[in-house]
Amino acid sequence: SATSKVWVLTYTTGFVSRTAGAESASYTLLRGATEIASAPSGMIRFDTMPQSSSIAIHYLDSPATTSATTYTGYFASGTGGLSCAVHNFDGTTSTIVLMEIGA
Repeated sequence: SATSKVWVLTYTTGFVSRTAGAESASYTLLRGATEIASAPSGMIRFDTMPQSSSIAIHYLDSPATTSATTYTGYFASGTGGLSCAVHNFDGTTSTIVLMEIGA
């Protein structure tokens, strides 16, 4: 149903480092081509770099569609540049679990 919600549960690990002048990096989710949370603040923000972290996000989305929808996690750089952002740097497997919650 177009009024259903989708509970998005994600887990990954990440490593970020910066170039001179970079202020931050973030990790966030896309629904199709739409950012669910705007970068550079994103859902998870890395202000101290280099940094490695486990990243878990639970998000209740309202996609308002009955069409197939894709969700993707990604890193985004803040102002000043970013030299490296690596998913699963420690060999773990990223997961995204989607649960439709009916209207």
